[in-house]
Amino acid sequence: MGTDISQTGNNGDRVDYKGPADQFGETAAPSQRGGCPSTVKHCKPWLNTTLFAAPAAGTYGNSGKGNWTGPNLWDVDTGLLKVFTPMPSHENINFQFRSEFFNLFNHPQWADPNVNFSNAAFGSTRGGIGTNADYRIIQLALKMNF
Repeated sequence: MGTDISQTGNNGDRVDYKGPADQFGETAAPSQRGGCPSTVKHCKPWLNTTLFAAPAAGTYGNSGKGNWTGPNLWDVDTGLLKVFTPMPSHENINFQFRSEFFNLFNHPQWADPNVNFSNAAFGSTRGGIGTNADYRIIQLALKMNF
């Protein structure tokens, strides 16, 4: 909730869900999403913010923890290696060239939605390259074994 509506001092209050029961815990359709202020960069609306309201004073709210999920995360990590034996008469000496790729396709990883109801960005998720995920990382290595 972001504020102590229940007046208990534990700051564990939740928002009230006012929408239809069949949409409880579901991601809103893209046309119904909201919560991205124009001043926030890399913002993606995720929840239908009109389906939530502040609970009545002295109550905790009816939304439990973990009822809504954020965007799926995915990335591709891979590696390639090649072993070279420069001197066939000394097979115990070789070189290994290794290349490793992390987040190969440079896909942005969006964070979970902002669930602080008193925040202007409630219901939105921030993310993208450089904020919540690594850029594409490429590592090259050469190792000598003897």
